[in-house]
Amino acid sequence: MSLWWMTALAFAAPAQVVALGDGPVMTPPGQVREAGEPVWEMVMADCLQEKAAEPWTVLDRTQPGASPEVQVGRVAEVRGLSPRAVVTLSVTGPWDEARAGEVSALLLSLSVAGGPSVFVVGPVAPAVADQAPMDAQADRWNAGLAQLTGGMERVELVDLWADWPRSGPARAGLTLDGGRLSDQGHARVGAALCEALLKPR
Repeated sequence: MSLWWMTALAFAAPAQVVALGDGPVMTPPGQVREAGEPVWEMVMADCLQEKAAEPWTVLDRTQPGASPEVQVGRVAEVRGLSPRAVVTLSVTGPWDEARAGEVSALLLSLSVAGGPSVFVVGPVAPAVADQAPMDAQADRWNAGLAQLTGGMERVELVDLWADWPRSGPARAGLTLDGGRLSDQGHARVGAALCEALLKPR
């Protein structure tokens, strides 16, 4: 690498990725998600710093319980940051026609011409006593998101659920009570998003 290129890279403005929305884990019935440290974002930032050919910064704009409708209200703020990419997470409520419409409106408003690439994080179900209903809800959300994003420009589904362990200690070790990620879960989600951002297109 030439000295000129190394100097240009050192002074280049970092590419920004904005994290928006709620979180990647569904909240069990009767529980409320609490605000926590965005560890998965830190993992993603460290991975981008290590593997990317250019500098990146990660801006946290997540908010527990932020529905797609709430996120639409923050689109102007996010676009004003001129990010290279937006990672959006929202698993509030069941997947139905109304929710699909809200998510569609959010994605279309983020990905208009000249806007950032948008990475939609498909939700995962935590390990709980009554597992089947939570898993079925995760199935519906991810199937709905796959159908919704399939024809959209600059919008990509990051399907965490497809490779998420379905039983045993491997699954139990990824989440904690209240729909929160464990350290292992944060590492898994952060690495998956880093890979998605850096994937050649």
